[in-house]
Amino acid sequence: NRSQMGMMARYELSGPGAEAVEEFPKRVNAVTAAEIQKVAAKYLKLNLSNWVVLSPEVAKKGKA
Repeated sequence: NRSQMGMMARYELSGPGAEAVEEFPKRVNAVTAAEIQKVAAKYLKLNLSNWVVLSPEVAKKGKA
């Protein structure tokens, strides 16, 4: 399909090569839970975190 060809062309021109498009899912699936936990422990510090709560805007009467 056209969008896949565009992505492959971008990868080919930007350096990683078109093969990287097909290899990406394999590389993602190769990541283990232990590796994710190790990175999370290094970079996600609860004492330095911020919480953001998003909720949908309530529609006002008479407005869609």
